[in-house]
Amino acid sequence: MYKYKLSSFTWMFCIAALLVLASGIYGAPLQPGDANGDFAVNISDAVWIINYVFVSGEPPPDMHVADVNGDCAVNVSDAVTIINYIFLDGSGPLSNDCIHLEKTGSCLERDLAPDSGYVYIEVLGNDLHVHHMDAYYQCCLEFFMEYSFEESIITAQETDIGDPCDCICYFDSLRSVYYDLDDGQYTVIVLGIYGDTMAVEEIVVDGDYGLSGHSSYGCLKGDFDGDPPIIDYTFENGILIMSHGNAYFNCGGKIVAAFEQASDTLRFFEINVSDLWAYCMCYFAVSASVDGLAPGVYTAEVYAREPMDAPDALVDRREIILP
Repeated sequence: MYKYKLSSFTWMFCIAALLVLASGIYGAPLQPGDANGDFAVNISDAVWIINYVFVSGEPPPDMHVADVNGDCAVNVSDAVTIINYIFLDGSGPLSNDCIHLEKTGSCLERDLAPDSGYVYIEVLGNDLHVHHMDAYYQCCLEFFMEYSFEESIITAQETDIGDPCDCICYFDSLRSVYYDLDDGQYTVIVLGIYGDTMAVEEIVVDGDYGLSGHSSYGCLKGDFDGDPPIIDYTFENGILIMSHGNAYFNCGGKIVAAFEQASDTLRFFEINVSDLWAYCMCYFAVSASVDGLAPGVYTAEVYAREPMDAPDALVDRREIILP
């Protein structure tokens, strides 16, 4: 029997190619239950949800379609509903009318100060995403975000709808997604469970333009050379996708993407929003998609930021043509 081993470059190129395919889900309609965005409902969708809920795996590309039981949350009951639907002739996955969805992260034992948590806010399409990293709350927390609106001011109040228990821990991430905001400028105020102000940030929502989604996967195993960076751009159906197959960050990283345009320069930012530091570095496969760009010739730049308050380091600059 012969054994074949892919070279490091070939293996990383395959990862980058898979990211291009995976990123194509952004902006495409998915059927209810398609939690992993592969345009089919099967057991892999239940596995995706279980990984997301219990081992901090990648979130579903569309939380709406992952909430198959219509309770406005993505949790293990959605995985059970999919399994029943596939194997036991249960009721089919449901669409829902949820305005927003929440996820309570994993309870971690960490040696941090109680006030070390922070909030990261992003806009993807018309959806507002609020992430509370290293939230310090009681262990039996059932996280829920209450939203209120006063003209252009959005107040997001964290609440705990669960039963109390006699321990405290850090949650790697509390996440809330508010769907389908109208285009415009807003001030977002995030309040903690105890009423303390966690963040105040100005946002701009333009559903026809800007970052519409991003994903990351890592740490990738293997001895890979990060120079040159393995970066690819694809443009199809009005969506530009940047895929970076060997983004180099700390092993404990949680990598998100941001985007800005300055005239004919397109800037992608890969940001490590986690302060969970490990004594190692590794490679991540990062992808980001942008809507609403006009055809033309652009300079595309990719920057890395680690930690969040560090200056941006240029990773790659090249000319691209959008037909």
